[in-house]
Amino acid sequence: MKARDLIAYCRELGWTDPLELTTDPSPPTGPSTGPSTGPTSRQAAAQVGRRPAGRAPHPAGRGQGAAVTSPGSSDLPGSSPAVEHAAAKTASGPSLPSTPDATASTGASDVARCTSLEELAHFLDGCQRCRLARTRRSLVLGEGDPDARVMMIGEGPGDEEDRTGRPLVGQAGQLLDAMILALGLTREQVYIANVIKCRPPRNRQPKADETATCAPFLDRQIDLVRPEIIVALGRPATQRLTGSSRPLGALRGSWAAYRGLPVLPTFHPAYLLCNPADKRLSWDDLKLVRQRLHGPASGGSASGGPTSSDQPPEQPPRS
Repeated sequence: MKARDLIAYCRELGWTDPLELTTDPSPPTGPSTGPSTGPTSRQAAAQVGRRPAGRAPHPAGRGQGAAVTSPGSSDLPGSSPAVEHAAAKTASGPSLPSTPDATASTGASDVARCTSLEELAHFLDGCQRCRLARTRRSLVLGEGDPDARVMMIGEGPGDEEDRTGRPLVGQAGQLLDAMILALGLTREQVYIANVIKCRPPRNRQPKADETATCAPFLDRQIDLVRPEIIVALGRPATQRLTGSSRPLGALRGSWAAYRGLPVLPTFHPAYLLCNPADKRLSWDDLKLVRQRLHGPASGGSASGGPTSSDQPPEQPPRS
C-alpha cells in the first residue's frame, strides 16, 4: 500500500496519524465512532521528551501533587504496548516509588536547604513520594523542643498517631511520657520523631524503600535539632540508625553513633506494653541515658541497692 493510500485509509477510520497503526497487519474489526480523545503516540513521545515520565512539575520547596487518573488503553486505538505505557505514565502525574532506586526523587539536595523544622514541615506538605501516601490520613513529622538535649526516634505512626498527626501518643505515648520523666525531663523538653512519617497499612513494619524514601527527612530533623543523645525506640529505628541487622536484644544497652551523635537503642513503649517483664531492661538503658545527661551520681545508689529512682517507670493512670 502506498503512503498516500495508507493515510487515506487511516482517515477513513477516524485516525489522524498513521503512527497509531498497530504492528499487527490485521485491520480493526470496525470503524471508530469518532476521533480518539487521548494523546497520539507522537504527542505522547513529545511529552515524554519534555520531562521524565511519571513526574509532574510542582512548586519549589513543596511536596509533589496527587496523582490523577490516567486514560485507559482504549484511548490509544491501535497503539503499541510501549507507546501506551509511555503515554499512560506521562498522563498519570507523579509516580509513587516502590523500590529504593526510585528514591532519587525524594529531593535530598532540596531538603538540605531547610533551615528550620517549620521549613521542613512546609517542604513535606502534601508529600506523595511513596505508596504510604495512598492510605495515610496525616503526615506525622515530629514534635517537641527544637533545641532538645534528647531526641527519641520510633518506628512509624500508628492508628492514633495517624488520626491526631502527633508522634507516639495513646497508651504507648503515656508510657513514653513516664520514661521521659524518669530521665528528669518532660515530653516538652525532648524531640520525638519516627523513621517513617506515614502510617503503614495495618501497622505493618516499614518496607526498605519506604524507610529509604524518608531517610533524608529524618536526617535533616537530626541535623536541625542536634541533640546530645538519640534514643532509638525499637528494632526498625535501631537498625536504621546503627546500620546493623542484629536483633534488638543484642544491640540494646550499648552505645552506637549516628551523624556524630551518641545513640542508645532500647525497646519501643508499644513492645513494653505487651512485654512488661522487659521494662527492667529498658530501665537499665534509660539509666545510661540519665547518667550521660546528668552525671554518674544520677544512675542510682553507690552501693548498687535499690532506691526510689531505681524502679522502672510505670505507665501513668489515664486522666
